[in-house]
Amino acid sequence: MTSTFHGLQTATRGMNTHQSALNTTGHNIANANNEDYSRQRVNFNQTEAFPAAGRNAPMIPGQIGTGVEAGSVQRVREAYLDDQYREQNALTGYWETRHDSYERIEDLLNEPSDEGISQTMDDFWSSLQDLSANPEDSGARSVVRQRAEAVAETFNYTADSLKSDQRDVAAQLDTEKDQVNSQLRQLNELNKQIASIEPNGYLPNDLYDERDALLDDLSKTMDIEVEYSDAGGNADEIAEGIASVYMVDENGDRVGTVADDDSNNTEASVQAIVDGENLTHQEMEVNYTEVGNHENDPVANVRFINSEGNEGDHLEEGALYSERELQADSEQAGSLDTTWQILNVNGRMNSLIESHGYASDGEVHGTYPDTLKQIDDMVGTFVEEFNEVHKNGWSLSEIEDGEREDIKFFDYESDPDGEYDNQNAASNIQVSNDIRDELDNIAASGGSNQVNAPMEPTSGSPSDHPLVTGVNDSEKDLHIEVNRTGDGDDDWEVTIREGDEDGEVIVADADASSGETFTHDNDDIENLSIEIPDPNEDGVEIENGDSWSLDVPGGGAFDGDGSNALNLANVKDEELHFEEDGSRDDVMSYYEGVIGDMAVSKSEAEEMLSNTENIRGNIDNRRSSISDVSLDEEMTNMIQFQHAYNAAARNITAIDEMLDRVINQMGIVGR
Repeated sequence: MTSTFHGLQTATRGMNTHQSALNTTGHNIANANNEDYSRQRVNFNQTEAFPAAGRNAPMIPGQIGTGVEAGSVQRVREAYLDDQYREQNALTGYWETRHDSYERIEDLLNEPSDEGISQTMDDFWSSLQDLSANPEDSGARSVVRQRAEAVAETFNYTADSLKSDQRDVAAQLDTEKDQVNSQLRQLNELNKQIASIEPNGYLPNDLYDERDALLDDLSKTMDIEVEYSDAGGNADEIAEGIASVYMVDENGDRVGTVADDDSNNTEASVQAIVDGENLTHQEMEVNYTEVGNHENDPVANVRFINSEGNEGDHLEEGALYSERELQADSEQAGSLDTTWQILNVNGRMNSLIESHGYASDGEVHGTYPDTLKQIDDMVGTFVEEFNEVHKNGWSLSEIEDGEREDIKFFDYESDPDGEYDNQNAASNIQVSNDIRDELDNIAASGGSNQVNAPMEPTSGSPSDHPLVTGVNDSEKDLHIEVNRTGDGDDDWEVTIREGDEDGEVIVADADASSGETFTHDNDDIENLSIEIPDPNEDGVEIENGDSWSLDVPGGGAFDGDGSNALNLANVKDEELHFEEDGSRDDVMSYYEGVIGDMAVSKSEAEEMLSNTENIRGNIDNRRSSISDVSLDEEMTNMIQFQHAYNAAARNITAIDEMLDRVINQMGIVGR
């Protein structure tokens, strides 16, 4: 037979257990707006029934329950969703950083716009075409110089801004490295705290939450795998244990350093960046190197050393290996390229390194370096071709001196007198001192019997002028006259003489028409053309009796020739060889290709970012539905536990009344 007091202990256990549940519910409610908190629950366990089996057990019809106890307070978390979330978080971090880099570069290039490189170059070409029509006009020459300076300054600004942004990425990379090291230290400290608590049978749920929050943050910087090990002692079966953290590549293989020169050992395994078994951690180092004359040093390598600073256990100063490669045959494993395993690890760190630039095999690669190299190649190739055409022409100064001086139009601030290899060309391009100091040094004349000059009026005040273009194949000086003889479209006459206006007639009073090109089949002048104005066009004022003339030298350059200015303007359409990608294209098409490739890359990054954010968001929603605190659910639980607590208390009252009846009111008959 059971004790009369048996029910009191059962009801007391019920009150204590539901009070624990109410306390846990209050803890959940208090942390309802804590993003890092996972809701907790009390696991109710039935206490051992009475009586226990044994020889001296009382003979009663069956075992009687003894109530309930709070077995453990466990947080509600789904590890599978955590793994999925962290994998997608790494991808999101990678594409988010990559998209930001492309967006910043696109903003700097600022195309299409009225202030970008394309518009500045178009204005420069237009000024050269104007100069070809007015080669002696100092105003036209001044505009060419101003537009050229605008081209140089635009390239300088673009390149310097890209380098400034690149330095910002380097600073961001160093900040990210410091943040990673801080997270690794904190994770190791949390492991130590958890390792001291779990063996005593407790579940440090709040420490678990803090650790998971750090793991979530770390997973955005690099893709990680978390492996848990038993803390030992009297740890609860549902204790989560000590976390070891590994980096993993895009194939899910672990990446890390190898202890004791195990790179030739096919059974070797990479080390954890947080080692839960030994309660140690590694720290990241990002090292830079100088390659050539690059102002912004690229990343040379990424190393991991243990927290005590002992590098003795780390191969090749902390070189990184992939577990998959280590498990290849031993001959291959001994010659692994470990330099850039970090670039196979998804996350912000990888993307920042790719954006800033890294050195590999003596070359610099990365988003910013590649863009700068393309701009530099464009500038260097353009300057080389433009200067070559300019040297082939004649300036007013050279015509006056009778000697060509090979004047450069553009040069480079860092090396104005030397040849340049296109490195940092965009940052250093400038208008040469010869052009800045003297407008007459612009080589607008073609020489070599080329001509591209408007005719000068000899009578009347016409508002338009015939244009003479082509080559004077003869060695004779020519005097060309054009006369307006009436008001009709065919009322034009062209006369060409040898020497001057009194010389021998080569072409006599030949007919020409308005708005058409006059040519003459004569061995001496067959390559000369005269574009006749059209008096019928709006704004053109030409009357009967107006006349024009032009002297065309037969053996060299002359002041009124603008053919080389036209040749300079035509550089924009010349097919050039660009060394960076080996392509052949004109300068503006090459630049449009750079802009187009950037737009495609940004669009891809934007699409991938959207996809990964959506997937991560869906996983996070599923995770939140399990782990987040629902105030409605907690209120329901609170009412449920409160009623259970009250019922247990009422049970004690009922038992107390029963005991009072037995103790105070039984056996008093006859007193």
